[in-house]
Amino acid sequence: MNCSLIIPAYNEEQRLSSTLHQYAAALRARFGTQFEILVIANGCTDGTAAIARRMATQYLEIAVVEIPDRVGKGGALLAGFQIARGARIAYTDADGSVEPASLLALCERLANVDIAIGSRHLDSSAIGQAQPLTRRLAGTAFRVTVRRLFGLPYRDTQCGAKALRREAARTLATLVTERGWAFDVELLLAAGAEGFTIGEYPVTWSDVVGSRLRFLPTLIELGKAFARMHKRWGLDAPDVSSDAGSAETRVDDRRLKILAFNWRCLRHPQAGGSEVNIFEQAMRWSAIGHEVTIFCADPGPERPGQQPFDDGKLTVIRRGNKLTVYLHAAVFMLTQGHRYDRVLEVMNGVPFFAPLFTNTPTTLLIHHVMAKQWFIEAPGPVATIGWLIESKVAPLLYRNHPVITVSPTSRDELIKLGYRPEQLQVVYNGIGTSARRATPLLNDGGTDERIGPPRIVYLGRLRRYKRLELLIRAAVILKRERPDLLLDIAGEGEHYAEIAGLIAALDARDWITLHGAVDEVMKETLLASGTVFASPSMNEGWGLTVLEANLQGCPAVAYAVPGLSVAIRDGVTGLLATDDSEFVRALAFFLDRPEERRRFAIRARAWAESFNWETCARETLDIVRTGIRQQAESVEAINFDALA
Repeated sequence: MNCSLIIPAYNEEQRLSSTLHQYAAALRARFGTQFEILVIANGCTDGTAAIARRMATQYLEIAVVEIPDRVGKGGALLAGFQIARGARIAYTDADGSVEPASLLALCERLANVDIAIGSRHLDSSAIGQAQPLTRRLAGTAFRVTVRRLFGLPYRDTQCGAKALRREAARTLATLVTERGWAFDVELLLAAGAEGFTIGEYPVTWSDVVGSRLRFLPTLIELGKAFARMHKRWGLDAPDVSSDAGSAETRVDDRRLKILAFNWRCLRHPQAGGSEVNIFEQAMRWSAIGHEVTIFCADPGPERPGQQPFDDGKLTVIRRGNKLTVYLHAAVFMLTQGHRYDRVLEVMNGVPFFAPLFTNTPTTLLIHHVMAKQWFIEAPGPVATIGWLIESKVAPLLYRNHPVITVSPTSRDELIKLGYRPEQLQVVYNGIGTSARRATPLLNDGGTDERIGPPRIVYLGRLRRYKRLELLIRAAVILKRERPDLLLDIAGEGEHYAEIAGLIAALDARDWITLHGAVDEVMKETLLASGTVFASPSMNEGWGLTVLEANLQGCPAVAYAVPGLSVAIRDGVTGLLATDDSEFVRALAFFLDRPEERRRFAIRARAWAESFNWETCARETLDIVRTGIRQQAESVEAINFDALA
């Protein structure tokens, strides 16, 4: 006999007749009379068994097995495994939610694997009538829990369509003990332990009215079942082999569909290093054939430059504001997350909680730890919640996911929060190529090319944690002995009005220029004209603008804080200060000593040129694809003494 189809049934008198008719007709068309349908009616109190027997008079291949007690879906299937005669044994739900053609396709897959499981969450899966939102949320939570506890790699363990070779079914019938909702999970755990090969394949599926789920009793049942399986199979369940030839389950050897979440769009007027980082990398992934979607907040139609950002591969989806973007992202992951191969989530203090909403493999990218910054930037209750999420919730939620950060100091901060060292990998930012060698460092006479008055430059967002007031007050002190000194501040942010007010209060608007947002040309012009770049920030992940200044031959001064203490090679490409007076003296060093400044400028440019977005994008893609970086390039091997 070619095929046995098992249909467990409990009080299904309203739907069983239609289901049996559809499957019997499809199986007869495919196998002639060489098939059987086993209806396992267990504990029924309605007319289910009678309807099945009546259908058996129309289709002789239907057999009815009645079990007086209610043994659950799993118990009914295990009974069917023992008596099924087909070389291929399939099972499906009595509601007929899976199209018969999909079930037949699973049976055909048994030519290559021992077990073929249907999935509603693969790219080519077709969903007719979707489940209600509450059911989808419950399903997502279930998938996340299963992946966390047992390491099963499948997108859909619960789809009511699976096919097994007879020897696999008979073996598993002696091993599986769960009878309820956890039956399919234990079936796959046991199959992996026995070395059976498993492939996951798309199905055509529709939700059917009348499906029953009592959330609280089901939750209690699952909790007990998971505890039993945890004890029996352990957290470190063996990997289940997938069909090596299935394009649905293997992504290592093909182009990826990558979904990236970031707080802001690159075209947002307050975009910073985080936005530059993800967009520079995404454009390079797109250029080599990957399909990349970036999901971020929408600054609104009043902001310029919000036309579609799409070159055929790279797509930007903008939804919500800086707060509601997280809700929009959750809905998008619930409804569309399964269509992507990988998720890359950029965490700016608060994550997008991707593991709660999709079981697509997720990598977390963290630029820096906000820590005390929360209590400077946000109101008390919000700051407390943000701090708790960053320091307590996120390390737990992402403990089994790869985490990328951009500097060794950020890595050390993350370890203090509870992230495991082995899950953390440093991938340095790149730097743009448009301005390379745009500014000569020396003129024909061998002296500094820069002309005009001494100029301090700051470029970045205007936020409280950037501490621009320290730079402005330092410049006021320096101005006393350098009357031609100028200070340029470029950028936008929530702190803009306060900074403008401080400049006005100090009567410094004639020599301190607050430029606001600037384009790339103006940015490069400012950096090229600067005598020294200054960053008074209390904390950074890296300090991309420092490297952009260095590329223009502009050395940098900053406080010795995480991120900046790595971006600046103290005494080589710039100077680091431990307090306000040191900050003033470091700025004065470059303003007053042009020859020393020139030597720093040469080394700073060489340092900046050792970083590029191609390397950054390749290393991040390695981690997103496989969880590890295949090859890291060193940025420490520059001979600065030779450059000096």
